[in-house]
Amino acid sequence: MLVAAVLLVVVVVAAVVGLRAFNRLTRARQAVREAWAQIDVMLARRHRLISDLDDVVAGYAAFERATLREVIEARDGAVATSGAGPEVRGGAEERVGADVALLLARSEAYPDLRADEAFARLSRELVAAEDDVSAARRYYNGRVRLYHTARESFPSNLVARLFGYGPAEYFQIELEEREVPDAAP
Repeated sequence: MLVAAVLLVVVVVAAVVGLRAFNRLTRARQAVREAWAQIDVMLARRHRLISDLDDVVAGYAAFERATLREVIEARDGAVATSGAGPEVRGGAEERVGADVALLLARSEAYPDLRADEAFARLSRELVAAEDDVSAARRYYNGRVRLYHTARESFPSNLVARLFGYGPAEYFQIELEEREVPDAAP
């Protein structure tokens, strides 16, 4: 009788610990998904702003068409990866960010363009969108780190293996894309 009671207590404790680990992993995975959804919304906003910027800049014949074309191609490439995970999407979106930074840097050489109210507003909104994406990336990567910690901690790692909680991808910047763009045409 005593052995059965001890065995029952051990089974109940194991079940409670397993259930708590499962719920912790589920909350962490949901936080990662939610953070990625926020990034997705911000990236869509940035893509819309680039389209608007294209419309404004198109009116200035003197502005470098090649720079503008690069931004549009980068945006189109990023839009094409919209269903991909953070690793694939991160590379495409970082190209967009670098090309937008280059476009804004090169616009300094065109005082008429800089004086255009629509361009100035869109430039400010794009800079704010870039800052928002950067902050969302940090938040997302923090959620991924917490998820990985929960996934790899004992006894959660046993539950993670049992229920197929795989690793989440970080949304990272490639090293060469961290450099400041050269504004020289």
